[in-house]
Amino acid sequence: MGLGVSVGLPLGALPGMLLPLAFATTLTSFIFSLLLYAKALVAPASALAPGGNSGNSMYDFFLGRELNPRLGSFDFKYFCELRPGLIGWVFINLALLMQEAELRGSPSLAMWLVNGFQLLYVGD
Repeated sequence: MGLGVSVGLPLGALPGMLLPLAFATTLTSFIFSLLLYAKALVAPASALAPGGNSGNSMYDFFLGRELNPRLGSFDFKYFCELRPGLIGWVFINLALLMQEAELRGSPSLAMWLVNGFQLLYVGD
């Protein structure tokens, strides 16, 4: 995002691309889920979640078969839950703040408060 803004891409244009971004995110998440499910099929029984090993493949897929899916020391659950989601939330908030500034001349107090409090939450 920093590189894009530094070369002149308007951050305020991001809200107009939310539908394509949501589609790309959904597709990526589905493919990633399939890969993690396939990885869990070859995982040892000790690595499986107690509830995710029911024998019903549809149930196991949605519940999560492997308890803590890792590749070496890289924890997929921690990465997917925290990094892209929360950082993306901050970028979308900033993009909405920039769009409001472009449309109204300056962001409203409510927009500043939403951005500030949600940034505090993500930072915490």
